[in-house]
Amino acid sequence: MGIARKIELYNQAFQLARDHIAKDSDLKDRAGITKQLHDAIRHELQAGVPDPVAVAANAIRMLRARRR
Repeated sequence: MGIARKIELYNQAFQLARDHIAKDSDLKDRAGITKQLHDAIRHELQAGVPDPVAVAANAIRMLRARRR
C-alpha cells in the first residue's frame, strides 16, 4: 500500500471515527481522545487493514476497550 493510499485511508477513517465520537458522550468528553484516536488508526493502518470503515470501527473498539 502506497503512502498516498495510507493518507487517504487515514483521513477517511479519522473523519468517520470523529463523527461517531461526537455522538458518544462517554468518548467525546475524555481527555486526549484525539491523540488516542490517531494512535488507534495508525495501529490499524500498520496492520494493513485496507477499508476505512473497518479501520474506524476497530479504532473505536480499541478506544472503548481502554475506557474500561
